[in-house]
Amino acid sequence: MGCLAALLNGEHSSMECRQGVHDEYAARFDARHAQLVWSHPGMNSWYKNAHGKVLTTSPWRLVDYWGWTRTPAMTDYQLR
Repeated sequence: MGCLAALLNGEHSSMECRQGVHDEYAARFDARHAQLVWSHPGMNSWYKNAHGKVLTTSPWRLVDYWGWTRTPAMTDYQLR
């Protein structure tokens, strides 16, 4: 909602996550998944794709994720 508000109240019509920010998030996402039971070699579930990569919405507690994303850091985005 913060991103939408920034677009509606600002001079920009689009925003895109910066590549470095995306890559850092993806690395934290994969590192966290590696610590969870879903990544165990003997574990099979719908969380793990055919290549063995675990894909879920978030490997973190919802309250933590909400806190991190509640107020967007606009410097993380390319605004146009």
